[in-house]
Amino acid sequence: MSDTWVPVCPRSALQPGEMKLVDAGKAEIVVVNVDGELFALDAICTHALGYLDDGEVRGNQLVCPLHEGCFDVRTGAVVSGPPDQPLSVYEVSVQDDTVQVRVPD
Repeated sequence: MSDTWVPVCPRSALQPGEMKLVDAGKAEIVVVNVDGELFALDAICTHALGYLDDGEVRGNQLVCPLHEGCFDVRTGAVVSGPPDQPLSVYEVSVQDDTVQVRVPD
């Protein structure tokens, strides 16, 4: 199995503390800017299927808008429930001003 780098958005579209829902082919991903560092995770909460881009970024945590479950943007791990399953994380690269996410084929 191989991976593909998918261009998802301009780097300039994500300021620190912001996130953006992007389409990476077969995956809906949220890209998060934490203090200038970019992270990419599954866009849908593992608990009640809420779109995480409707939530908020608190430090290095992504907060679900439905029940305020928190995930660590660096690892996808659950920081506080109600979710009990982590999010998948994706490698991020920036080429020129384009954010790319590495997704499985």
